[in-house]
Amino acid sequence: GESNVIMKPVSFEPIADLSASARNPQGDINKVWLSKKGSRMQLILDIRKNPGKNITFHAAVHAGGASLADRSIAEYTWRGRKLHGIIMQGGKLVRLPASALSSKVDADRIIFEAPWPVGNNARFFLVRAWSTKGKQLVDQTATVEFKINAEETF
Repeated sequence: GESNVIMKPVSFEPIADLSASARNPQGDINKVWLSKKGSRMQLILDIRKNPGKNITFHAAVHAGGASLADRSIAEYTWRGRKLHGIIMQGGKLVRLPASALSSKVDADRIIFEAPWPVGNNARFFLVRAWSTKGKQLVDQTATVEFKINAEETF
């Protein structure tokens, strides 16, 4: 059924811990929220100020299980108000079509929606987010790990 796997912030990050984020509050990530609704993922980046147009936001979800076949890496890039996504699974890189992705800005939040990237046999997944301005890192969150019990299903 439809359920939220995680309904609270999955990653906290102190405000302005990098000098670049102090200079660029529109790229300063405060929190990351992750939820699952049906077969869709919603990832919310809470930004200190309304997201800057010259800032690129990135998020990654890495999943792993008992075998290499259970491993996947999904990476999302939001640049110029457009979301791009790739998934590496089973040694294959798949670029997600634009029709599978959506994003919107709600005040000081960026909301990403994409297919749920964690396979049914995954036993853990990691989430992190970061922002860049050009090639310079502006901000990054800690990487947070979630363990999945064998009886839990997605």
